[in-house]
Order: sequence, then structure tokens, then C-alpha cells
Amino acid sequence: MAANDSKTYWYLMWHRDPERIDVMLREVNEARRNSGQEEIVYTIPYSYLSKIENRDGQKDIRLNNSLRSYLHYFVFIKSNKAEISKLLNEEWNRTSLNRLWFRLNHSGEPLRMNDKDMQQLMAIISEYHYRFGLREFSESLLTNVKVRMKKGNFKGKEGSVMKIAVKGDNTYLTIGIPVFNNEIIMEVGDIPKEDVEMIGGGVDGILTPYLIKELEGTMIEILRRRIRHQVDEETRKKDRDMLNAYGDIFRVMDYNGEEEEKHLLALALLNASLRGDSDLKRDMVRKSEGIIRNPENISSDNEAFLRAMLFVATRKGIYRKTVKEYVNANDTVMPTLRALMPVLKEIKTR
Repeated sequence: MAANDSKTYWYLMWHRDPERIDVMLREVNEARRNSGQEEIVYTIPYSYLSKIENRDGQKDIRLNNSLRSYLHYFVFIKSNKAEISKLLNEEWNRTSLNRLWFRLNHSGEPLRMNDKDMQQLMAIISEYHYRFGLREFSESLLTNVKVRMKKGNFKGKEGSVMKIAVKGDNTYLTIGIPVFNNEIIMEVGDIPKEDVEMIGGGVDGILTPYLIKELEGTMIEILRRRIRHQVDEETRKKDRDMLNAYGDIFRVMDYNGEEEEKHLLALALLNASLRGDSDLKRDMVRKSEGIIRNPENISSDNEAFLRAMLFVATRKGIYRKTVKEYVNANDTVMPTLRALMPVLKEIKTR
């Protein structure tokens, strides 16, 4: 037996039906009690779906025990590897515990956590204010925008922004916190922006609706300078740093309705074009073209803005033509769109 096989840890296990395996482990423990054996220590992390009611001006958070959201099929068992393997291989347990597997790391070793770290993880998951998930680690899920939590059991925890949702004047984040030696991402959602502080990859006000509007004007000004070749090396460097800082933000933003989706997609497309990010630009072009229903007619200012950015990205004349017709036919188009027309006129088609 390997030395580490006899040490006690919290091992991360996997099963497609955590609720069923919970029932099975309870039955196994009952049989162990009856035979005088030590019970299996385990936990299956889940979060309750919450219902918020207003009573006399106070928010009353009620947890509905029948609505449990399990976290991606994970089961934690506290024991040593040898004992867990023995448990899974016992003849009388093969049916009830079938398909309960060790979750392995990239080296083929079971993922595990010491007791102190496990208790901290469980305390964090117990925060009912937020939404939780556990996912396999992938760099593509995370951005370069780093934050530190300021409240509750999360206070002091650091993570990377995975998603941003702007709803009216409020901004909510989903962040990823690596656990199990960076093999698993703990996904924490529905976090008000006020609950975090920026620590890297951006500035503190980066996620506000006001700043998005300000950034829109800045990126159009960068486009104007580049088209007219009015850029010295120092300005180009400042522009590049700013565009890179905001690039990930647009990639992970959630949309509050179809019109907002068109507007933010347009900004993401412009950002990718100015940065020369060909992969992201290709993805944004494909997504943008997918939500334009009628190539000949424009239904709103936001769609016109999106088509204008599609022209910047692809240089296809049909996009500039339809935007020009829309602006000429409407006296009340948004000022940004009207100011953009002279810039589009100077861009050569392919």
C-alpha cells in the first residue's frame, strides 16, 4: 500500500445522480451501524433555491428544502484512498454504489482536500446570497479581470470574473475561484458589484453602465484616429493597453434583452477589430450575423450600430449601405451612430 493511501483526506468523487447516491450511502451507513462498523463520513454539496418575500418592509429569505440544486455531480467522502477503494469493491455494495468514481487530476491521481480547506469550502457554499457551481478547470472560462470578495464567508477570497450582467443601474458578477490545486473551478454567481473590489485586469469602475457608454465613445475615437492615420507610437501604446484591459469584459457580458445584446455585441466586435484579435472577431462576426434577421432592413438603432461594426470588421459594403440608408431616413437616431457615419465613409470596402 502506498503511504498516501492510508492518510485521511476529503476525496472528490463523481456520480451522475448525487441524490440517489445520497440515499445509497445512508443505507450503507445504516448497515454499518448495525454491524458495529464505523460509518462513512461524506457530504454532497448543494444549494437551496431561495424565495425572497417582503414583510413589513423587511426582506425575509426562505429556503425551500424541496428545491435543492446539486453542484455538478460531486460527492465528497472523508477517508483514505484504500478504504474508499475497498468500499467500492465490496461485493454487496457493487449495485448500490456503482458508477461512483474518484475524480482524477491530470496526473491520474484522485483529487483530495485536507479537513481545514474542506470546512472552509463548505462554509463558502453555505452562503445563500449567491449561486454556486463546481466545474472542471479551464483557462477559457476565466478572464484577466481579478477581484477580491469583501463580504461574508467569502471575504478575502480572490477569483477571476467569468461573466458580467448589467441590469438597469446594477451590475452582477459571476466569478471563478480555483480549488483542488486549480483542477476545479468553484463558480459563484449573482454577486453585486459592490461586494467585490478590483485587484487586477481593470479599474474599479470598469463594470458600470456609465463606463460602458464612455468606453463606446473612446473606442470610436480610436477607430477614427486609426482610419485617418493620426496615431503616434505613444498614443498607440495607450490605446492598445486600454483595449486589452477591456477586451475580456465584452466577451463575458450577459445581455438584458435583444436590443442590449446587439449594442454590446457591437462594442465587443469593435474592440476585437481594434485589438486585431482575429479569433474573437471571427466568433463575434458569426454571432452578430446570426441575430440579424433581415439583411436588407434595420429594425432599430442598436441593430444599425451592430451593422456598422460588422462593416468595420468585415469591410462588406452591404453593411455600410444599409446603415447609411437607415440614418438618412431617421432624424432621431442615437448621436453615436450619426457621428460614426463620416468614419465609416473613409473605410475602404473589400
